[in-house]
Amino acid sequence: MSVRAACLVGLAVSLPASGTVFSGRVLEDHSGAPLPRVEIRSTRSNAPGAVAETETNGQGQFQTPDLPAADYLLRAARINYSTIAIRAGAKTSPVLCLVRYGAIAGHIRDSRGTAAPSAQIVAISETAQFPVFASNGTFRIFGFPPGRYRVATVTADTRRGVIFYPTNSQPRELTIAGGEDYGGVDFLVPGGDLHSIGGAINAPDDGKYKGLTLVSAEHPELKIRRRP
Repeated sequence: MSVRAACLVGLAVSLPASGTVFSGRVLEDHSGAPLPRVEIRSTRSNAPGAVAETETNGQGQFQTPDLPAADYLLRAARINYSTIAIRAGAKTSPVLCLVRYGAIAGHIRDSRGTAAPSAQIVAISETAQFPVFASNGTFRIFGFPPGRYRVATVTADTRRGVIFYPTNSQPRELTIAGGEDYGGVDFLVPGGDLHSIGGAINAPDDGKYKGLTLVSAEHPELKIRRRP
């Protein structure tokens, strides 16, 4: 996860001759606000597991216990935030910035305004897909790292096809930069079939599963798979 370069600048501090103490701060990248309850784990390459664990206080500050002089890997992690790990020497007091993940929520209804009983929602970036099933016509997807996303739905009746938000002809890109929480990403599933494809699969009767995958030329990342 990319983090602002300024957040990785180490500040020289005086440390006890007997060992190493790391003291620093953790901030939210987007706002610069201090982050409490961030887990800080200190590890060494030649030691199994963490040699020290601590947590940031209400001002986003942390301090490790006195550790033997060595090079360490400091890892900062908190739920719904990016994780960052840096190598720290004997005279480092780091300022770390974590990026808050985003969320997207909305509803899916049919032409009569009734909540869709079963539908899959998927958010798509250039590098990943985040699928979730709507419950009673409502969905919420969270844990988005920074990026640009398009959102689509595939209903249980695959004959209705793939529907992008807000339209297939002009799908909207939702940008996650740091903690954005998009609501109102609503879908209206039209009545009737949008398309129909028929045919047969000629393959040896070897007892193995045979199926058909439909791929859109415009959106090859979304596939609809059906049994014959």
